[in-house]
Amino acid sequence: MSPRGIQIGGGPIAGRPPPSRTRDRCGDRDWWGWVPGRVIRSFAEGIPGGWRGIDHRQRFVRIRDPIDVDTALNVALEAIDRLKVTASSHERAFLVEVMGRDCGYLALMSGIAGGAECIVLPEADTDPHMLACELRAAYQRGKSHAIVVVAEGARYNADGLTKYFKEHHDCTGFELRVTKLGHIQRGGTPGVFDRLLATRFGAAAVDHVARGKCGILIGLIRDEITATPLCEVAGKKKAPDLHLFKLAQILAK
Repeated sequence: MSPRGIQIGGGPIAGRPPPSRTRDRCGDRDWWGWVPGRVIRSFAEGIPGGWRGIDHRQRFVRIRDPIDVDTALNVALEAIDRLKVTASSHERAFLVEVMGRDCGYLALMSGIAGGAECIVLPEADTDPHMLACELRAAYQRGKSHAIVVVAEGARYNADGLTKYFKEHHDCTGFELRVTKLGHIQRGGTPGVFDRLLATRFGAAAVDHVARGKCGILIGLIRDEITATPLCEVAGKKKAPDLHLFKLAQILAK
């Protein structure tokens, strides 16, 4: 596979093996990067790789801004903005489920940027009754719509909340609709930030290969390209920023 024209491609790189075939020696983490001409399993082969994967944003300490997160956030934000118009005109509440099996970063950031009334994360327990009360309060304050952004990996994801609200259909004040973005977030044309980031990551990975450096992960910290030993990041989960979660709750009032 040639890297020529790779900047304009959306989603996973064509020809990448399925995740089940690219498990690393640390367990089920899907580490990978690229060097000119081929996709590599960076940890298994000992070659530097760039962390990429919107499901795993901020799962590991010291890792910032993997490729495609910015584009995925903008896809989610555009969907929220579009749904908000329909929600307002029909006085409805929308549950918008975004990707995030284990990490709620996409839900948190797109929810804040989109002015969601509620955000549901895997890292924070959610009581569906309390969520219903928040929606009811928004309705009583005169809001013409409500947006709930839900990470797919939350205990009460879109399916769980839909089931609850069907059983308690009078508790929110709004008629409820559900939209699951799913893999729509993984496709599309990458934005400027992701194109520049991927270019910087790829160039750094090739440079480290040329210097004989292996067993590292290329990342971005404080806008500087960094190389972190895999042993310092593999399996170390980073807690969500609960201050931002509190901020989202305040802004929704």
